[in-house]
Amino acid sequence: MIQKEKLIKNLEELERLGKTALPLLNKHVSSALFFSDLGRKEQHALLEKFQAMTVVQTKHIEIIGQIKNEILRGKKDVY
Repeated sequence: MIQKEKLIKNLEELERLGKTALPLLNKHVSSALFFSDLGRKEQHALLEKFQAMTVVQTKHIEIIGQIKNEILRGKKDVY
């Protein structure tokens, strides 16, 4: 079991990490592909897959925010 306050702090940390890590990861992957020996088709295919992963990760971050807001509105103190 976890108290509301600690759960909220953990969810806020997950949001923060997701929001800061995703742009950094995008930057590094783009740079790595640019300097790689892969052909244009391979680079494009990998970028498309990575962009799909980015969309999923963004949705996860949004869901974490929604869960946090539900918990904040709730009256329970232990989960």
